Amino acid sequence: MPLVKITETLASTVNISGFHFAELTTDEAGKAPVYGEINHIRGAQDIKVNPSEDMIENWGDGEVQESAVSQGKTKVDLQAFAIPLETRAFLAGLEVDEDGLVTKHGGVLNPPTVGAVFYKERKNKDIECVALLRGVFQ
Repeated sequence: MPLVKITETLASTVNISGFHFAELTTDEAGKAPVYGEINHIRGAQDIKVNPSEDMIENWGDGEVQESAVSQGKTKVDLQAFAIPLETRAFLAGLEVDEDGLVTKHGGVLNPPTVGAVFYKERKNKDIECVALLRGVFQ
């Protein structure tokens, strides 16, 4: 089978759709992660994914001898039309009681670890699927 060169065409993102998240229930080394119920956040307007990277260069004889890139935390900013109160409370590690009041138990917030997936539609009609396997909303 011949190799086919894939060329990436850059275009601006014009639509965000299908933002789903699920709580990570089991994450054992060497095994596939297991997620709970899949939830859909409707009305996603804008999502920015900003991975942090640090470049380290080792110099010798007045020039770079080697360099390495270190991946840090990835920050995701989500702007949506109206996220339901129960969803916002769950992602923040809070609870909503039967009266609709948001409550916190204990002194420390403990937001759940979740995985998320969404689709970015570009101006040239390409669709990119972005999956984030593990993270915490803050």
